[in-house]
Amino acid sequence: MINYTLFITFFPHLIAGPIVHHRVMMPQFQSTKNLRINFNNIALGVFIFSVGLFKKVILADNFSTTVLDGMNYLASITFFDAWTVILSYTFQLYFDFSGYSDMAIGLALLFNIMLPINFNSPYKATNFQEMISRWHITLTRFLYEYVYVPMNRYQSKKLNKLSTSTITTINVIILFLLSGIWHGAGWNFIIWGLLVGGGVVIYRFWKKLNIKLPSLLAWGITFAYLNLTLVFFRISELKQALWLIKAMLGCNGFILPEQLSEFLSPLSTLGIQFESTPLMNKVRALNFIILGFLIVLGFKNTSEKMKTFRPTLIYALFIAIILVYSIINLTKVSEFLYFKF
Repeated sequence: MINYTLFITFFPHLIAGPIVHHRVMMPQFQSTKNLRINFNNIALGVFIFSVGLFKKVILADNFSTTVLDGMNYLASITFFDAWTVILSYTFQLYFDFSGYSDMAIGLALLFNIMLPINFNSPYKATNFQEMISRWHITLTRFLYEYVYVPMNRYQSKKLNKLSTSTITTINVIILFLLSGIWHGAGWNFIIWGLLVGGGVVIYRFWKKLNIKLPSLLAWGITFAYLNLTLVFFRISELKQALWLIKAMLGCNGFILPEQLSEFLSPLSTLGIQFESTPLMNKVRALNFIILGFLIVLGFKNTSEKMKTFRPTLIYALFIAIILVYSIINLTKVSEFLYFKF
C-alpha cells in the first residue's frame, strides 16, 4: 500500500506523460544510493527543467497566439496563412509537450529518480514510422506492449489464413485508431488516428519496394504529412478542418503579406498576390517558425544533452538566463496542451 501511494503521488510523474510502469519507478525508490544527495543530478535536473520551462513559456505560448488568431477566420484563409497557422501549431504542440516532459524529468532528477525519455527529435525523422517512434515514446511503448503484442498473438492463432503482412497492417491501423480515441472522444481524433496508422502502413509498403528517396525529400514528405494529420488533431469541427486543408493545398489562392512585395515582387508573375490578410503579426509568426526549424533541426535534443552534460560555468550562466527570462514571462503562460487529453 505504501509503495502504491508513493508511486501515484510522486508529483513529477503525471498521467499525461512520460508514462511510467511501476517496475521502472519502484526499484529507484528502494535504492539506498538514491537516498543520498547527488549534486550532479540536481545540476542536471535544474538544467533540463529550465530548458523545458523555456520551451513552454517562450516558444510554445508564442506559437499559440498565431494559432488562436488563425482559428478565427478558417473559412477564408489562404495558402500562406494556412501554412503559417498549421506550422505554428506543429511547433506549439511539440514545444509544449516536450517542454512539459523535460520539466517532469528535471524535477524527478532532483529526487534522484530517472524518468524515461519521451521525445527524441521527432521532427528530424525522414519517414513517418520513425517520426511516430520518436514522438511520445512512452505512450507508443505502452500501446505496443499492452495492445499491439496481445493482438498479434491472438490474430496469429485465430486468423491463420491471413498473411503475416495483412495481420500486421490490420493491427497497426487498430493500434493508432485506439491511440486517437485515447486522445479524445471525437471524429477528428478518430480520423487523426487513422491517418497516422495509414502513414505508417504506407511507409511499410514503400519500404518493401526498396526505393530510397533523397533524405531532404523524404524529410519534406514526412513533415508535410505530419502537418496534414495535425489539422484534425487541432480542429474538432470536421468542416473547419477541411477548410484549412483546402487552403493548405492552394484552393483558396496564394496571398503573401504586402510587406514582402518589394522583396518578392517577381513572384507576382506566378499568380501570387501581395495583400493584407486577417492574420496578425505575420512577420513575427514567420520569425518564430524559422526559429522553430533551427531549434528542432539544428540542435541536439535534451536527451542527447543529458548524456554529455557537465556542470560548468557556461551551463550555469545559460541556465540562469533562460530560467529567469522564462519566469519573468510566466504572466503570459497558458495551460499545457496535453492536459486536455
